Amino acid sequence: MTYCVELTELVISNSQRVDMLETYLAAKPQYGRQYTSGSDALTPLTIVGGYAKTDLIIHIENQIDADLIDASYFVSNFGINPHVDDNRQCIISYEIQNKENIPINFHTPDGKTTRIWYTDNHPLMWNPQVMHSADRSDSERIFFQIELKRDSVFTDYLKLLTPTHKGDHTT
Repeated sequence: MTYCVELTELVISNSQRVDMLETYLAAKPQYGRQYTSGSDALTPLTIVGGYAKTDLIIHIENQIDADLIDASYFVSNFGINPHVDDNRQCIISYEIQNKENIPINFHTPDGKTTRIWYTDNHPLMWNPQVMHSADRSDSERIFFQIELKRDSVFTDYLKLLTPTHKGDHTT
């Protein structure tokens, strides 16, 4: 089963990445909400949403069928313990800041871990219903995430959005 693909047709430039970082930093004081749960109490997750979307964010969202998008927001953390998300089915995630180049870890039931890094300013589309984590980092990791609607599963989005793709990772 495929659980992560690199979306090579969707790319942001380094200057766009800087613009998105500035958007995050400006919105975080007013719109940032910090979450912790159970064993992750020492590694809180911050979600920044509800701010006025910039032209760049609107442009990025317009590259995906608007009928598929449930929400978009920034997520930041300093690492996160292995977990499966609530009921989110598909995430398209752009790496905005990751100074220590910490990968996403995907874990299989048999104990195998696959580490995946972002490359070439391409986003990753991945399945949050697969156990995932990120190693502890000394610096804040920031991502812009587009959450697709929860009424379809990851494999449906995979067929719809990536008729041909490279860099897929399977369990």
